Amino acid sequence: MYLGRFQRGTWVTIWLQCVNTSGAPAMPDTVPTIRVWQGSTVLVNKEIPVEDKSVQTGLFRYPLFLGESFSDTGTIQVQLFYVRSGDGVTSNRTIEVAPGGNPAGQVLSMAYVHQPHANYIVYQTEDGRIRFGKNPRVG
Repeated sequence: MYLGRFQRGTWVTIWLQCVNTSGAPAMPDTVPTIRVWQGSTVLVNKEIPVEDKSVQTGLFRYPLFLGESFSDTGTIQVQLFYVRSGDGVTSNRTIEVAPGGNPAGQVLSMAYVHQPHANYIVYQTEDGRIRFGKNPRVG
């Protein structure tokens, strides 16, 4: 299944609805796993958390951040796997990385700091890093 084109620095939500052999929503026998790779490099290999089993049975969600480990352009392969009634079930997704974007993501918070020797902008991005710029021009 093709999920679309996304730039680096954005979040892509990967959904998985587990079903039984008759196609009705059901909890799997094991925790579903997600495997993400670009080219021959495996970038993610984790278990997927359940979304809200009291609202929707067998619905799982994995937020995938297209950060620095992904290349600027290309195709990302996603493989979802779970066990249903003793049989393995695999579901594949494809994501295309479009040119542009910032692998650090958007700025979440920012502060202007005035010091006698210099002025600074301190900010945190979606990848969790805190960064700063020195002597910005302030309009």
